[in-house]
Amino acid sequence: MRLTVKARLSASILITSLLLLGGALMAILFSYYQLGLMDAWAHVEDMARDAEDDAHMDMRGRLIIDNNAVMYSEGITVVYMDAAGALLGGAYPLSFPEGVKIAAGENRRVSGSPSDWLVRDMLSEDGFYVRAVMSLHELESSLLRLALVAGVLTLAFALAMSVLAWLMARHAFLPVNRLIRHADTIRSGGQLDERLPVPDTHDEIAALACTFNAMLERLDESFRAERQFTSDVSHELRTPVGAIIAQCEMGLSGEDGDRAAALESIRHTADHMATLVNRLLMLARADQGRQAVQVEPLDIRELCAFACESLAERAQEAGVELTMLPGDAAPQIDGDSALIVSLISNLIGNAINYSDPAKTERHVRVSVSGAAGEARICVEDNGLGIAPEHIRRIFDRFYRVDGSRGGEGTGLGLCLCAWIARAHGGRIEVVSQPGAGSSFTAVLTGARGTVSAGNGRAVGA
Repeated sequence: MRLTVKARLSASILITSLLLLGGALMAILFSYYQLGLMDAWAHVEDMARDAEDDAHMDMRGRLIIDNNAVMYSEGITVVYMDAAGALLGGAYPLSFPEGVKIAAGENRRVSGSPSDWLVRDMLSEDGFYVRAVMSLHELESSLLRLALVAGVLTLAFALAMSVLAWLMARHAFLPVNRLIRHADTIRSGGQLDERLPVPDTHDEIAALACTFNAMLERLDESFRAERQFTSDVSHELRTPVGAIIAQCEMGLSGEDGDRAAALESIRHTADHMATLVNRLLMLARADQGRQAVQVEPLDIRELCAFACESLAERAQEAGVELTMLPGDAAPQIDGDSALIVSLISNLIGNAINYSDPAKTERHVRVSVSGAAGEARICVEDNGLGIAPEHIRRIFDRFYRVDGSRGGEGTGLGLCLCAWIARAHGGRIEVVSQPGAGSSFTAVLTGARGTVSAGNGRAVGA
């Protein structure tokens, strides 16, 4: 049978209380018995000494006992014996065991029935022996009565503590029960925007409520992001799929020239869809922690030069001057060359795509610099720029700044760049002003040194 936490807490309180009470009662009973035993021995010894003073031997060797001699008091019996143990005066209690040998000057505990006996023998100056005996029956009976009283009190205490423990546990779990009811309401209603009430107790319950609220906030954000992601993906895929279908219909119904144009449009659209799908797959793997990062020593300037050469023709067609600025040294870091080239290419591609057509001179400049423990890749343009209210959202998936930038794209490039930077222990910094251009700086940590680099060169026109 599985007990609830409340029942286990109540049982723990009860068991702990009973153990403490039981230990205290055992200590009291033991102390009572030991004190009673010490007091009994003291009385026995005193009785034996007094009895020795109350008797003497006459000239004929007969024992003379004073008339005021006390032979029995407070459960203690006194007898007089000769050296052989024969009684000279007094009488043993009926239950005292026979054959107890003389041991002068010793305190002994002799087994008997129904109880043990305390025995004290003393040798007088006249040569006779005095023996004081006391039964422990009275002391043990008192101890038994005290134990019975303690047992009744323990039972009453157990009943009282059971009720008190249950009430304490119930009171302690009232905030938990309220949290459970609110959580169940949120679960049944599916209202992830609601939050659990946080009690003003500053204890573990309040911490639990705050943790649950943080989890609900994270879940709410995740579901909102998923809904937005699903909507964005549907929108992004619907457009190229519609274009492919339209081009196919036109190609089927048109002349040979129209078919060739339709096939070219279909190929271009399919390339766009492939890029979108590949980036979505990479981001999905990154979210799940399954995107591999191959670590090797990299020359950042060499990677930037490769990216610039790859995009030189595209920049020339767009009328943008793509330049890699010279530098004194090229930082070297550990990282994934393919991912970093993708990051640089995305930043350069965005700068080319979103250049300002109203300007006669359009440029994109790439520079590399190094500092202690980091490499900085800066892609600066004089394009349209980004309004301040959009800066924080440009790294969201499928987010585009309407009316400020044009051109084709998947809406995933900057999001992918941000992940690549984080995967290399870094970040992306953005400085932009509408109409004046933008500057994207990828800061990658883990730089371990610098190597010499040649002069930069202008690529494109």
